Amino acid sequence: MKKFTLLSAALVAAMGANAQLMVDWSDEGTFTYYAESFVGEGSIAYDEDEAAFVCNGEGEGKIMLNLDGKTIDFSEVASIEVKGSYQLDGADPVEFHAGMWDDNDPLSSLVINDAISGQVNQWMGSRYAVNYTGLADKGEHVGEPYYSFSTKVDAFYFTARTITEGEGEDAVVVASTPGLIFIDEVILTKVKEQDPQAIAPLFHVWDGFDENAQIVGEPASMGFEDNVGKTLTSGGSVVIGNGSVSGELYADLTGYAGIYAKGTPGLTLRLLFNRPTPTEGITECQPQFDENGEFWFYFTDITDGYPFVHLNTVKVPWGFPEGVEAVKVQKLNFIEKGQGAVETINSSEKADVLYNVYGQKVDESYRGIVIKNGKKFVNK
Repeated sequence: MKKFTLLSAALVAAMGANAQLMVDWSDEGTFTYYAESFVGEGSIAYDEDEAAFVCNGEGEGKIMLNLDGKTIDFSEVASIEVKGSYQLDGADPVEFHAGMWDDNDPLSSLVINDAISGQVNQWMGSRYAVNYTGLADKGEHVGEPYYSFSTKVDAFYFTARTITEGEGEDAVVVASTPGLIFIDEVILTKVKEQDPQAIAPLFHVWDGFDENAQIVGEPASMGFEDNVGKTLTSGGSVVIGNGSVSGELYADLTGYAGIYAKGTPGLTLRLLFNRPTPTEGITECQPQFDENGEFWFYFTDITDGYPFVHLNTVKVPWGFPEGVEAVKVQKLNFIEKGQGAVETINSSEKADVLYNVYGQKVDESYRGIVIKNGKKFVNK
């Protein structure tokens, strides 16, 4: 394999738009690099017989994405996930996974270098599921430490774990961990186009729990997750919000009538709402997607006299519907006050359909509170 040579930031800038490598996103909003896109350098070389990169333990080494002197525009990249494994001394392969930490791992870090600013961002270890949103900030954070990417990336590589002798300027690299490194896929996920009615933009960090609370921070500071549109394969996964259900992180939905959602038919969602103080706990509601994969959930009967509606988190249940191994919530929108389901989703076919207060479709035989064309009444 040819050796990959980095161009300087100045040369890349001078070459202009012709030096950019465009990412050809799939319909699912992903782009995948495979092992053949990478080259070894230094103590790491690709072994065709092993179909793996070999770290020989003789110093520094890299597995580099071969950009052929181009840059990648990362302005649309939301996250990076690496799938692969390593194998040491004939032992069984160990798969990379998020949260993994292993001192035997021959890979030390994932490095992404900005072609213009020269900023290097480094993620330790080979268990990468990197949320890139924010690091590639295009506006207010540019120039601040940790947020100085221009989004023009000229180096994307993994480094071998190294062993040094000495300290400071006298430190000398004497070895790197030997082993086989299998890079199966490096998956880039595109930043989602935000649905104008989606709930995500309404989430903020607040200084309290009642109607007088003020916004004091951005959701990213509290581990906010937005998995709307993504396939979820484990029970209890967060659809939107925070896994710890932090009381200070919520979307104020007081000005809206309810939530409209699309997703896996038969799936029950867990909607978690906060109360005025943490000691009063969390109110949980569990609307279920009908056979068409939809529900309309109205807030009328969950406010308990409180003059506000604060949504903390939406999760999938611990048990999926029978026979379903993965689920997806495709849409999670709010319903404007004064609008029924008809106006919300622009579908006249929903006129005169009955729903209970949990958003489940019911027929005329249902007894209790029902919602029809966005209006609530008692069906006796």
